[in-house]
Formats: sequence, C-alpha cells, structure tokens
Amino acid sequence: MLDLMRRKAQSPYLQATVLIIILVFIFWGVGGQQGNAPNTVATVNDVPISLQEYDRLYNQTLDRYRQQFGGALPEGLLDTLNVKEQVLNQLIERILVRQEAERLGIAVSDAEVRKEIAKISSFQVNGVFDLNTYHQILAASRLTVEEFENGVRADLLSRKVLAYLEKFGRVPEQDLKARFAYDNEKITVRYARFAADDFKEQVEVTEEALEQYFAEHKEAYKTSERRNVKYLAFTAAEGMAQMDLTDDEIRAEYQRSLGRYTVPETRRARHILFKVAADATAEEREAKRKQAEEVLAKAREEDADFAGLATIYSEDASAANGGDLGYFGRGRMVKPFEDAVFTLKKGEVSDIVETRYGYHIIKLEDIKPARVRPLEEVRSEIEARLKQERAKVAAEAAGRKAYEEIIKAGSLAKYMEAGGAAFQETGLFARSAPPAGVPSDPAFVAAAFSLNKGELSSLVPLADGYAILFVEEIKPPEVPPLEAVREQVQEDYIAAKAKELARERAAAMLAAVKEGKEFAAAAEQFGAALAESPPFSRAARFAAGLPLAVVEKGLALSPASPLADEVVMEGETAYVVQFAGSEPMDEEEFAKRREQYAKQIREENTNALLSAWIATLKARAEITKNSQLL
Repeated sequence: MLDLMRRKAQSPYLQATVLIIILVFIFWGVGGQQGNAPNTVATVNDVPISLQEYDRLYNQTLDRYRQQFGGALPEGLLDTLNVKEQVLNQLIERILVRQEAERLGIAVSDAEVRKEIAKISSFQVNGVFDLNTYHQILAASRLTVEEFENGVRADLLSRKVLAYLEKFGRVPEQDLKARFAYDNEKITVRYARFAADDFKEQVEVTEEALEQYFAEHKEAYKTSERRNVKYLAFTAAEGMAQMDLTDDEIRAEYQRSLGRYTVPETRRARHILFKVAADATAEEREAKRKQAEEVLAKAREEDADFAGLATIYSEDASAANGGDLGYFGRGRMVKPFEDAVFTLKKGEVSDIVETRYGYHIIKLEDIKPARVRPLEEVRSEIEARLKQERAKVAAEAAGRKAYEEIIKAGSLAKYMEAGGAAFQETGLFARSAPPAGVPSDPAFVAAAFSLNKGELSSLVPLADGYAILFVEEIKPPEVPPLEAVREQVQEDYIAAKAKELARERAAAMLAAVKEGKEFAAAAEQFGAALAESPPFSRAARFAAGLPLAVVEKGLALSPASPLADEVVMEGETAYVVQFAGSEPMDEEEFAKRREQYAKQIREENTNALLSAWIATLKARAEITKNSQLL
C-alpha cells in the first residue's frame, strides 16, 4: 500500500495526497476499533470490530464496484457477491493476521515506521521530510498522527508476514523444472468430428414426435409479458422546428461558452521504436539502447532522412508510414513520450526516450497552435444546442401542465372529455420488443413495466423530452398453442435430434476403436471428418484452435492411455479424441524463462500458503458476529 502511495503521491495538489492517505486509512481500518458493545459488528479473540470501521470498508468496496460498472450497480449484484459478508471477512482476517504475527514475534518498530513515512515524497520539502507538512496533510485528511502511523505499521507488518511465508513458498530446482515441463510439454491429438448439421436431413419429423417434444419443452416457448400503454409524449424535436433564435442570442451564447470551442494545441511527430519486452534482461535492454544510440546518431546527421530511418529500424506499426503518428494533443500518448514531444521545437530530434514499450527517437514535424473556433464555424452547433435545451424546457412545462390537468380532472377519461390532448396507444408489446418511436426509449419501457393495470405514471423524463403513461392492459406470459410456434418447434426438434445422432455416431466410432479398430479406419467407416491438431500445451491451450473441452481431454491423454474414454460434446458437435504425439519442453526456453517462472511459482505458493494459513487461524479463533448490525 505504501508503494502505491509513493507512486501516486507525486501530485502537487493537496487534494490528491489527502485522497491517497484516506485510502490507506480505509484499507487497514485503523483507528476504528472503539470497543463499544452496541456498535461492535464482530469480535475476534475478544478484539472488537466497530460498526464505524465496518462501514468505512463497506462504502469503499461499494465505490470500487460502482467504478467497475460505470457508476450504477446491477440489480442484485450486492446480494449475489454477498458483499456484507465479504467485507466482514476481510476485517476478521486482518485481525487474525496481526494477532498471529505478534505470536510469531513478527513486529514493526517505531523506528521502522518513522523511516517508512520519511520516504513518502508528499511529506517532503526539497527532498527532505518536513514535520509541519506532515501534520498539515494529516489534519486536512482528518487523520491523527496515531491513526496514520498505525496504518503504516499495519502495512509494514503485512509485508513481513508475506516475507515470512515466502520462505516456505520457495521451489526446489528439480520441482521448478518438473512444473515447467508439465506446463510446457506439447501435445498433439487427432480427432474425429461429428457436426449435428450433417445429421439434420436424417431426422424424421412426425406429428406425434413433434407434439411430444413440444409438451416436454413448452416452457421454452412461453411468451413474455406484454402490455398495452396509452401515452402523451412531449418531445423537444417537435418544439425545435417551431423555434427561432436571434443573432444576438447566438452571439451571447458563443461568448458565454468560448471554452467549449477552444481547440487545444496539437503536434505531429514521427518516431523510431526499439521494442523492449517487460521481462527483458539487463543485457537485452542494454543491447536495445545501444542500437537506439547508433540510429540516433544517424538521425542527427545533416540531411538525415528520418522517415527512411523509421521505415528501416522502427519496430512499431507506424514504420510503414515512416514512423508518422499524425497530429495529437496532450493525453493521447504515454507520459514520457508526450513530455518529450511537447518540449521539442519544430524539426528537432529528441534524445532517447524510454517508455513501457521500449526506447524511442522522436522528431517533431509540425505544431498546430491552440485556437478558438470562429463563430461562423460553430453557429449551427450553437443554434441546434440552444434550440434543444429550450425545447426540452418547453416540453417539460407542457408535460407538467397536462399532468396537473389530468389529476384535477380525476381520471384520464374526464381529462379527454374536457378537451385534453388525445393519448396515443402502443398496442401490446413485450419489454424486449417495444414499438418504434417514443415507446422504444428505455425510460418509457421501464416505466411501462413498473406500473399496475389502470395506473397513471408521473411525468417520465425521456432522452428527447417527457411522457405520461397509462397502462391499459397487461397480458401475462402464456404457453402458445403448437400451431402458433410450429415452425420454431420443428426447427428445434430437428436440431436436438441431429445432435443426438451426432453423439450416437461418435459413440459408435469410439466403441469400434476400443475394440481394436484403427482410429483413421474407424473415422472413415463412420463418416467423420478426421483432423490432427497443431501442438499445444497446458500453458498455451488455445494454440490448438480447438474447443477448450477437447483440449482439456487431450491434455489428459498419454502413450499409456491414448484414447479419450468418452465422447466430448462441445456445442452442436461431438468429438472422438486420440493422443497423437508429444514434444518435451524446450531446454533453452526453460533457461530463458527460469527466473520469471520461479517468481511466478513462488507467488502462487505464497498465496496458497496465505489462504491455508488464514483458514487455519479462523478455525482456531473465537469469532462472534452481531447479525443485527449487518
């Protein structure tokens, strides 16, 4: 967590720094254990978890899910994920880990806490920790020194616990090599494929069979609930056609919203990229940088053809265009690249710029300065926007007036008798297939299916105005007679029977192979399409280009057990699978990836140990929960 703070707390703005500190505070829940029984949601070996602490983490978790789903949580998501229990378990596990760390003698000293805080750049002035800045930032974030330092202590403790577990997660060389061999041994399978489509013409359709199939699957043909809705629509589009704007109004709006029509500076650049993989060794990085330095020297020669050099040396897709990236503004490129481009002068070539993609040499081709689009260029935009805004206000006013008149009249019928506007009618429609026009608006559909029969909505906001709805009729779901869906039922029946025939033919071939018939001969006998996969491995399952179920079955085969013991069904296709061969792991590939692989296995082992360790701590602990507060 403190690594995150050090990475993110570079902003000169206090608000960003405060946010980072609050995240640490919420994550560790420090300072929240009040011990008041009425406000305790749980106790862990007599240590209380306060309602305040629980609420902090719960709200943080909700915010995280809202961000993942674009601001609105899908209905039922919190119950499906059991978020309340999830949050409480996190708090319980933190306490258990702290308690066990103390028992094992894993501790964090005050000196370690001070040293860690002193590293955080947000608390530094001219690179040196400043006590006044430290206190000011904590005060602005509504944290006491004790609360924040407890959070830092918890973070350091967690690192020590993971380091302790990592000792047990190390992998002996022979086990590492065996795991790599297991994951990267390449398998080839041959397979016979029976597609259901090839059997459709063999399916005999009788009335009796169709009726029986329909009786067994009638729920699949049940209609959706349908509704007939009367409505009044007040759309902005209608009002816009009748609205005129004066030249003074357009000019005033232009002056008021000049920022909207400001085009930021853009720059056109070319670059030469020398790609460096994320897991590249120091030697590989140095070799790429040396190559970049050699090309940079050529790019800075008098009359150098930068586009030609990019075509020859660049490892980016733009090489085909001489490295040309076109015009772009700030925020479009990774920051080191952008910073370099926006400090260059026209025609200038940069030094070597390092990004996560590798090493770049950049040439600035042109600069388009920031400008304000003239009124005549944006007049039509302003006119359309103003008309839309005003027409929508007018639509809302008309809608509210009509709604009030309906309420005063006492019923829809009386409103219309008194000369009110005539309601339109949708006819019966399902939620998934609304009529075109206003009723297709998602807000209209949602309102239509939230009302009871005979119920009037309030004024419903739509994308282009407002509507008032009245539910005239509700037709519940029903199973239609066979005649109404005969065509679909027959199509489904044929597909289902064809799938059965494909499976049966595959099973017959499998039985023949088990009895000793050669695989290719059996495939020919039963009319199967025979093929052999390209090599694939557990680490590269998709290299086979086969359905995952077939690949998984193939990975379980070997020379000792070469034939899949059952037919593999994937969608509408049946497969019979046989082992065809294998290739051992590549020793050079193992040597190249050994360190990266060892790190990955250590992390997997450490995480597994941590999960098992926490499960053991839970089983031994005395934990009580206050369900009334959850």
